[in-house]
Amino acid sequence: MKEMSPQHAREYWTYLQGQAELKKLAFLDTPYGSPYKDEMRAEAETYQGLAQTFAGNFEYSITSAEDILHGLTAGQAAGYLGYLDRQVVKLKAGLAKTRRNKQEPLATAQGMEYQRVKSIYKDMENLNECQIQAFENSRKCFMSILQES
Repeated sequence: MKEMSPQHAREYWTYLQGQAELKKLAFLDTPYGSPYKDEMRAEAETYQGLAQTFAGNFEYSITSAEDILHGLTAGQAAGYLGYLDRQVVKLKAGLAKTRRNKQEPLATAQGMEYQRVKSIYKDMENLNECQIQAFENSRKCFMSILQES
């Protein structure tokens, strides 16, 4: 695993913050009651959490890219990449479990309740898929920036 330069660490942190801000704006622009609104909120929170986790590699508080004075050691880069990988595995396992678990409630639901239950599970799956996508995109960006270091 390679080290990440301060410039590249700032670039990655800026990417995470930018994604969080974009998703937050999309959340605010989406009409109330839309399931898409929940997805945007979940993505914004996921990217914000990723930025906080990444900032944990530095011994002082990070509030802007200029606060990043040093890069990541090879060990820190490997640790963060491992974190991203573990989260993707965990989220995918959760999605698979949700998909397995929905069969019983759907089988027992009647009439209008069936559509409600189906909609609830679909929303849960969509939220989970949004989080997976955020982690996978972040991993891809991290690896791309790390390759440049």
